[in-house]
Amino acid sequence: SLRIFAPSHPLRRFLARIVLHPFFDIFIIFIIFCNAVFMAMDNPSDLDDPGTRRIITITDIVFTVLYILEALAKCITLSIYHKVDEDDGAGLGGYLNNFWNRIDLFVVIIAIAALGFAPFKLFRSLRLLRLIILSPDLRVLVLSLIMALPQIAYVVLVCSFVWLVFGILGVSLFKGRFNSCTDLSVVHKADCTGYFTTNVTGWDGPEEVVMERVWRKPSYHFDDVGNAMMTLFVVAVGDGWAQIMYTGIDASFDSNIALKKDR
Repeated sequence: SLRIFAPSHPLRRFLARIVLHPFFDIFIIFIIFCNAVFMAMDNPSDLDDPGTRRIITITDIVFTVLYILEALAKCITLSIYHKVDEDDGAGLGGYLNNFWNRIDLFVVIIAIAALGFAPFKLFRSLRLLRLIILSPDLRVLVLSLIMALPQIAYVVLVCSFVWLVFGILGVSLFKGRFNSCTDLSVVHKADCTGYFTTNVTGWDGPEEVVMERVWRKPSYHFDDVGNAMMTLFVVAVGDGWAQIMYTGIDASFDSNIALKKDR
């Protein structure tokens, strides 16, 4: 296993007793449900609440670490590609020999990427796919859906056309109007120069930092059709739509002005 742990290695045998125990999958399902509960707690009203935001961030890291440990335990127990001995894993194939385990590993990689790259947070809901991986009945349902993919493709095509229409409309209405200064007190682009002091919430509490004033566009905007469709996708998924809504509230007919309204 990993060319490190022989079949008789104490650690590999210890992990095999855990991974192959009937209650192990039940425990993982419980972890997934807890993860889903905390993801549901992540709502727009918590954007300005550093305490709740910190709790959600910490639990997200904890669940990701648990998923990583589970994947490593299975890789050590079952090996990655090779067959394991009869007395060490009941003759099961390697971890990645199983199609569902490959999906499981992909979901874990996405969870790791979401910790460092904000765009991957859109795919946090993929973690619920692990319920399908652990349930044979749900696997049958998923396979039936896969067989229906040719028909579903037509539905996706129609939805993409609808997004394209609204994306073009969004470009017509909001092109260049989502831009703003990094200093939220600055309204006009001409005044967005120099440096300013702001408070940034870190792990040790609020910290005062000096930042440069830059007139820039947000991560999601309507400056072109591609980004417009991506912005609509984020709104449709429901993860991060609140910040887009606030940016739209601040939009002005003049692309050189960023209004700040009461929220």
